[in-house]
Amino acid sequence: MPFRYTPLLVLSLFSLPVLTAAQSAEKPALDATALAPYTTYAQIEGHAFTGDGGAFLEHEANENTFVLLGEFHGSRVISEFTDAFVRLYDEAGAAFFVLEVGPISAQVLAERASGREGAIEAVRRMNAAYSVEFDDGDQLPPIPFFSYRSDAQFLETALERDWTLVGIDQEFLYGGLMLLDYAWEHVPETEQARIEPAYRQARDSLAYYIAADVDGTHRDNPDLDRLAIEFLRSDAIAHFFELAGEVAPRAAEVEEHVRRSMTIYEAYAQRRYWDSNVLRIDHLIGAFHQGLTSAGFDPQTDRALVKIGGNHAMKGPNSLHQYDVGNAAYEKARAEGVSSLHLTFVRRFAPTDS
Repeated sequence: MPFRYTPLLVLSLFSLPVLTAAQSAEKPALDATALAPYTTYAQIEGHAFTGDGGAFLEHEANENTFVLLGEFHGSRVISEFTDAFVRLYDEAGAAFFVLEVGPISAQVLAERASGREGAIEAVRRMNAAYSVEFDDGDQLPPIPFFSYRSDAQFLETALERDWTLVGIDQEFLYGGLMLLDYAWEHVPETEQARIEPAYRQARDSLAYYIAADVDGTHRDNPDLDRLAIEFLRSDAIAHFFELAGEVAPRAAEVEEHVRRSMTIYEAYAQRRYWDSNVLRIDHLIGAFHQGLTSAGFDPQTDRALVKIGGNHAMKGPNSLHQYDVGNAAYEKARAEGVSSLHLTFVRRFAPTDS
């Protein structure tokens, strides 16, 4: 499976509009010939990189404390790349995997996927039980970016090598039922008979809010609002978490993370888009630092792989002019006297006849 590593590709694309505006008579060609001096090739064979690009990746894996895979989501090829890079980075001493999922969701993945059935079957079971399906057939899993067998494969590869998972994102809007059940699982058996009615009522309420949000019926019901808003004002959900949190610290932890996440989604549902984005970026950066520290990460001796959307992986300000996780990793590396590598995946430009 071929890959191109093109270090100057992004710079070339950014400069192209300036050149074309200034030179109306002759447009510079951006094609394989122009990029050839700056391009190396790698293949994936047997879950390992080969070719000159593979040698480059091996060298960089050994040189950098942080490696950020700035992806576009939903690509199985990128998941296969991640699986190969986990194996490569493990040989360089990496043992921490930062994921664009919530901290509780990362715990769920680590616990479920470390079981005897393995990550692939565990992820399949979770998706079968909790995925949300829309009218157009689109399905969203309870933990984002773990839809395919290839996603579960790189997770299994990391867990087989005893990597520590660190979730830094908000908990997913449509992962609420899975997280509610996860909190319930930690209620001691001696307390379950007393708390179960509250759990059942909370679960039924949340399932109703999710269904109304997915099929759009909330638009025709003046007593209903968007999912995040309903979650935050639900007495049934609050009552369950109050009872469960009194006897199960993990349940209280789940509530803390889910409520914080729903606050971010609430701002979006209220069309306060900038506020929602600021809250999310602040959460991502804070969870990045806190999560690695809590996991015992030492930048002088350890290495961490960060798999996150390309916009979040940038040094300096992102496309929304905010400093994001990529910049946080870069600045942390600088402060510690180490280095970070930021890899960006871009879609190929298809040739046209016009």
